[in-house]
Amino acid sequence: MKQTEQTAAQGCDQEAHPQVAALIDRHPGNHGPQGHDAFDAQIENTGAFADQRTQCSENQRRGDAQEKAYKALKQMIIVQELRPNELVSEKKLADQTGFGRASIRTALQNLKNDGLVEIYAQRGCRISEIDVVVQMKVLEVRAELERLMAIHAARNITDAAASKLKQSVQQLTQATQDEDAGKFMDNLRDVHELMAKAADNEILARSVNQIQGLSRRFWYAYHARYADMSEAAKLHEARINAICSHDGTGAAKASDNLVAYLAHFTESVVSRRTVD
Repeated sequence: MKQTEQTAAQGCDQEAHPQVAALIDRHPGNHGPQGHDAFDAQIENTGAFADQRTQCSENQRRGDAQEKAYKALKQMIIVQELRPNELVSEKKLADQTGFGRASIRTALQNLKNDGLVEIYAQRGCRISEIDVVVQMKVLEVRAELERLMAIHAARNITDAAASKLKQSVQQLTQATQDEDAGKFMDNLRDVHELMAKAADNEILARSVNQIQGLSRRFWYAYHARYADMSEAAKLHEARINAICSHDGTGAAKASDNLVAYLAHFTESVVSRRTVD
């Protein structure tokens, strides 16, 4: 079956348009080269195929807007443009970001799943508190997931992906030299996204992404007093170098070293806050 027929029959991972489905029911089986052409023409003449493509395009556009809204709000929470315990409405966030309220609503549901917001009916949402106990639990899970992701990335990374990762790490290092924490967090997000793509495991990537928001927000909140950005950058660079060299063992060890650094950082925050 040709691509036109397959697309018309399957739609955008949905049921086929009724007119297309009816045509397929009337023309089952192998049509031969000329039969295929005639069949495709009938589909396109119904206008159903154009309608299907329009719907797919609209769904894609809506999905892109929702994903962009999610990333934008998540970054605002991480760098505390949206403060812990702050109560905000969908309308305020839509006005602030320029995204539609439907995209904002979907983004907030995803951020709730990430543990970054709490949603209240008819009242909007509240930005979650920064919780040290939660952070330690996050690191326990992150240690296992990121080690696994590093191993997968080292096994599956392509030359093109390795080149992009190395560029992102260079930008991360530059941000530390500039002492620009906001830029550092942007570059760190890029590094994690590229590493997740290199690992080529969507389930693993989603799991890591879900907990990294909490971890990055905690780091951003306390890095000025308790963290060394240059040390963090070096640890990330060591892991990326191992991944790009297809060294799974080295990547796993570098990942463990990075999480150990983050655990030590978290413990330092706890002890110094107690003293303060």
